[in-house]
Amino acid sequence: MAALAARLVPGHRVLNGFWAPVTPATAASPLPTAHGVHGWVETSLEDGRSRYIQVTGHWIDGPPDLAGRIGRPGGGSWMITRDGELLREDGQPMLPAEEESGRRFLLHRVPTNGWHQFRVRDVAVSARLRAASATELEAVVEAAPASELQVSPFSTWPTTAESLPGRAREAAAAFLGSQDEVLVTAVVRLASRITAISSWARDLMCTEPG
Repeated sequence: MAALAARLVPGHRVLNGFWAPVTPATAASPLPTAHGVHGWVETSLEDGRSRYIQVTGHWIDGPPDLAGRIGRPGGGSWMITRDGELLREDGQPMLPAEEESGRRFLLHRVPTNGWHQFRVRDVAVSARLRAASATELEAVVEAAPASELQVSPFSTWPTTAESLPGRAREAAAAFLGSQDEVLVTAVVRLASRITAISSWARDLMCTEPG
């Protein structure tokens, strides 16, 4: 607690946060944990920015809708918004994971406290995804079904797409080195979204000013 208190300086106004004791079920939580406590506090600075302080003493400045910071497999971190979005460390949004139906995956729809129960699904696949190149993903993108965006490229609305073809699943499984159906589906849906974003960008550039 002293590490967190040391970061609360004059000019900080506490806005939000969470504070809960560690239990056997949450001991391996990806959310900030130290001294038997999960803790994260949002404060407002004099200049209007939000500063988020972890129970570990680590702090970040960010947008006013963050709900937590999670450790990323292999090092680094991601941030969670109150709407279940994931952001990179630089604050840029990450594309949402999707289910077979095109709906956002469960991890985007649970309260922040639900993340205490999440664990890395497959460490090896996680490492492969972080190291993957665009060239390695080409076969999956080419096999992915046609899709179109709803609202915007980073919208949390699902994409619309036909059923996932077997060849797309096979390409995704080969890319991942895994037959995990949830991971395979998420990668095929991501490839569909990439295709949709590319089409959206091409249409945008080809549209003549009104």
